[in-house]
Amino acid sequence: MEPCNNGQFVCANGRCIPGHFRCDNDDDCHDGSDELECIGPGRVCTISQFECMNGNCIKTRYRCDGQSDCQDSSHEEDCADVQCGEDRFKCANHRCINARCRCDGDDDCHDGSDELDCTLPGSACMITRFECKNGNCIKASFVCDGDNDCNDMSVEENCPES
Repeated sequence: MEPCNNGQFVCANGRCIPGHFRCDNDDDCHDGSDELECIGPGRVCTISQFECMNGNCIKTRYRCDGQSDCQDSSHEEDCADVQCGEDRFKCANHRCINARCRCDGDDDCHDGSDELDCTLPGSACMITRFECKNGNCIKASFVCDGDNDCNDMSVEENCPES
């Protein structure tokens, strides 16, 4: 990747844009980095924009869309009517996350709602985990990997011979 010329702004993704595009309320970098830390006197969002708590401006249509556009999620607060797409999970705080992130052991919603009710019936392990005979929960990817991850060899039982 070639370095940016004098007078150009280097985006977080390495893209070069004209310096005067920085802090113009438009995501010219396509990663938002040219609109970060643009808080200052006279910074005002236009009538067609929403002002985030961090001072950044986003297009009004991005308000309550379930996506992280403000970097501080302030545009997703008080949004009772958020509709998440088919491949998205609606969090209790009305954020939308990728459905694959549900029950993965990480608090992707930032309110814990994507990790609720994630255990298998009769198990203490989340759906994405393997329950050892001794009750320990391990990553499902450890099953039949040749290691005694459960410390009782139950993770290596009934494995195909390799």
